[in-house]
Amino acid sequence: MGQYQWRIVAMLAGGLVTAVALMGAGEPTHDGIVPPPVGANGWVEIYTPGQLQYIDQHATEEIQQGSGTDYLGANIELMKNVLLPAPSGGLTANWTPFGEAMPFSGTFNGNGHEISNVVVRDKADTFVGFFGETTGTIENVGVAGSITSTLTPTASGGVGGTVGGLVGWAQSGIISHTQASVDISAETYSTNGGLVGQLGTVADSHAAIEDSHAAGSVTAPGSSTNGGLVGAVVGGTVTSSYAGGTVSGGAIGSNGGLVGWENGGRIDQTYSDASVFGASPTEDGGLVGTADGAVRNSYALGSVTGLTDSAVGGLIGVETRGSAISNCYAVGAVGGDGTSVASGGLIGTFQSFTTPAPTVSGSYFDPKTTGQTTGVGQGVELLPDIFSESTLAMQTQDTYVNWNFSTVWAIDSASNNGLPYLQAIKPMPPTGDMPEVPWAAGLPLVTTAIALGYAWKRRYGSSQGR
Repeated sequence: MGQYQWRIVAMLAGGLVTAVALMGAGEPTHDGIVPPPVGANGWVEIYTPGQLQYIDQHATEEIQQGSGTDYLGANIELMKNVLLPAPSGGLTANWTPFGEAMPFSGTFNGNGHEISNVVVRDKADTFVGFFGETTGTIENVGVAGSITSTLTPTASGGVGGTVGGLVGWAQSGIISHTQASVDISAETYSTNGGLVGQLGTVADSHAAIEDSHAAGSVTAPGSSTNGGLVGAVVGGTVTSSYAGGTVSGGAIGSNGGLVGWENGGRIDQTYSDASVFGASPTEDGGLVGTADGAVRNSYALGSVTGLTDSAVGGLIGVETRGSAISNCYAVGAVGGDGTSVASGGLIGTFQSFTTPAPTVSGSYFDPKTTGQTTGVGQGVELLPDIFSESTLAMQTQDTYVNWNFSTVWAIDSASNNGLPYLQAIKPMPPTGDMPEVPWAAGLPLVTTAIALGYAWKRRYGSSQGR
């Protein structure tokens, strides 16, 4: 039975104990990579790096002969943390984006585990990440590593890559309880995010990120859109999520601690403590570089710097047509190095001339920590609902008029330097292997375990019934 891997399903019903053995890892293929088992529930189970690499290299093959389901459309779950082997044999990478030609449309459930040492070096694909394109569900998983996209506008016909630590382009579907610690480097005309490169499409606004975060570096030269969590939100939603690390972009681009460019989407209950830098000229914000959508109940802690002719804001670089900012604050240092830099404690440039006009309500900044005396650098210097408050006032609940401190916000002196923080944002579930039942002791172990009341349950299961 050495070629099988046993999982025990024990049931006590009228004194009957049943042990079910599921087919295991199978025989190595010609390329030395091992196909993963398929559980009785139809889910592909990943235990080893070789099994993970197998589905990547055989993405369009059926998960079982005659099943009619390929790996790109399958339900897949991680059973353990996976450490990918370092590139060898003259190779510079150990991973090709999963779903590079066609999007992944199934469910990938990490069960709270992490895939680490992911190394991607891509010069041909437009959508680059651990996943290339997705329309399905990605949940309960972390990734760590580095991604370099060298796709140039000349090679691609006018655009650079769309790069994310987890997903290059999430066209639709849900990304939930995920994290990425990935260093990203891309070329000009690219869209890059620590977790997702682009979220949503103009035609479909049902893409969503929730309860997720990213911490790494996002770096690209000119004419790029860069965000600590998402490069561009196009009609999608980002909720209960945050970003750290660094974001750096070249000339003529948008850079944000959380989102580079928001186009008609919704950002709610988020924050960023990433540091943001933009060359000349750029639109740079502690939370969002360019906002053309709703931003609510969010805050920015990180520093923001822009060069000549840039728009630099503690929260938003440029707020443009139809954008609505409400119940937000910024405290990070805001600076410009050069001439004609529009810098504000909350917003760099407020484009009041656009239709429909953008709005701001119930939002605050600290002039001492931001280094800015006005909330808006250019457009409208004083808006009735942008408030300049002292550091002490920013640490006082009564300052924040009509904010919801019952279910949305919280404040106490021991957390977040005494500043308001969000109740919804909780740490990623800890990663770690599920407890294993050794088969060596045989069936008596199962019987004994049941007799002693031994049981376990996955704490972080799929949101879909199985």
